[in-house]
Amino acid sequence: MARRSRQEHSKGTTGVTSRGAAIAVEQGNESEVVVAIVRTFVIGLAALALWSRLVGPGGVEWTAFRRSVVVAGIYNAGLLVAYWRGLFWGRRRYLLLLIDLLLISTWVHLAGQLGVEEVSRVFPFYYLLVIVAAIWYGLQGALVTACAAIIFHTLALLLLPELTVVSQFTGGAMTQQFPILGLIALLVGYLWETHRREREAWYDRQRLLTIYQERIRMSQTLYELFVPRTLPEAPGLDLGLRFRPALRMGAGDYYDVLTLERGRVGICIADVAGKVATAAVKVPILKYALRVAAALSPSPAEVLMRVNRILYPELQPEFFVTACYLVIDPATGELAYANAGHQPPILVEQGSAEPRLLTTSALPFGVEEGTRYEEESLVLRAGDTLLLYTDGVVEARNPERREYGEEQLLGRLGQAADGGRTAQEVAQEIFDDVNEFARHGERRDDMTILVVRLAPKDSSA
Repeated sequence: MARRSRQEHSKGTTGVTSRGAAIAVEQGNESEVVVAIVRTFVIGLAALALWSRLVGPGGVEWTAFRRSVVVAGIYNAGLLVAYWRGLFWGRRRYLLLLIDLLLISTWVHLAGQLGVEEVSRVFPFYYLLVIVAAIWYGLQGALVTACAAIIFHTLALLLLPELTVVSQFTGGAMTQQFPILGLIALLVGYLWETHRREREAWYDRQRLLTIYQERIRMSQTLYELFVPRTLPEAPGLDLGLRFRPALRMGAGDYYDVLTLERGRVGICIADVAGKVATAAVKVPILKYALRVAAALSPSPAEVLMRVNRILYPELQPEFFVTACYLVIDPATGELAYANAGHQPPILVEQGSAEPRLLTTSALPFGVEEGTRYEEESLVLRAGDTLLLYTDGVVEARNPERREYGEEQLLGRLGQAADGGRTAQEVAQEIFDDVNEFARHGERRDDMTILVVRLAPKDSSA
């Protein structure tokens, strides 16, 4: 089971990472499609900027420009088809940037034959290319592309027959266009690097969130397997239960009803203190340690001592468990109980509205390995009501941060137990009262309410 859990955890983690990588690849491919679409508009803009300015049909410049536009159109259409069909190859972006640099520089060369003004119209195409390089390769790619654009641009002008155009534009470009190109490379590259880091951080958060949710799901599944949602039948006893976890995950509260020899019934309520998701994993150990110990001894004190010995090494160093264990004989009403640092049970006797605490206690499980527990006993009468609960009940807070408290619990139990209500009705009334008190307030802990009433003799069958 442990190996399977690790495999499932690894599968979940790998799944998140692979999904993040797949999304990144998909976004990268989509960016290339966007670049191809933008390139289409750039080709159109180049045609509008230079077509009417070049020498008419038959001229050398016009023929060269027409051929460059046709080549650019075929090249761009081919890329769009490749993207549509999913045909990608490694290092393709380097080649795309190089081809785009050559195309723009070709248009610069042709525009340079018309004059400085026409070259200035074509130069901004380099800005778009630097932005694309920043998107694909970050700040470093933007700066390298900007430097390459300046070199290609200068070479395109050096090939012109009229060197006066070169000298005129180079002087203006060095003071205006080249610095702007470098500034755009720095700015866009920095912004894109920042966006990339934020995106990677988002993927990391999603991965951690998925791992956390998987752990919560596993803890909740384990908890639901080992803690009964309904109490078993206990002849001679009327049982009532209300439970609410503090969060939507496995809780640290535990309760159980055991059928023992000679018709006796063992009742336990416990609370695992520690990190919530991990505390829920300790519940199965507690459950089976209790059942083994309860089968070996009829004494609640002896049972708690055995459970502590079993749990002690499992709880170190960050956990401890409070627990209260009772053994009731429904036929005689005899009750024996012991407490390991848990809230003391509350008894309301039939015909009395004054609850009293069953206040024997010792250290919780996991504090000292050799802890010895005291045991007390008494005799219940038909109609007596016994309340076991976890600290989430008395520590519930209202919006003014005032706790529900033990005194209010005693008062509510005294009223609920008087009036012929069933154990489930008593548990529900206390549960509703705590919820009403803590409405819009803090719910920091799980809440468990377990009510036990000794049934009249004629209803025990």
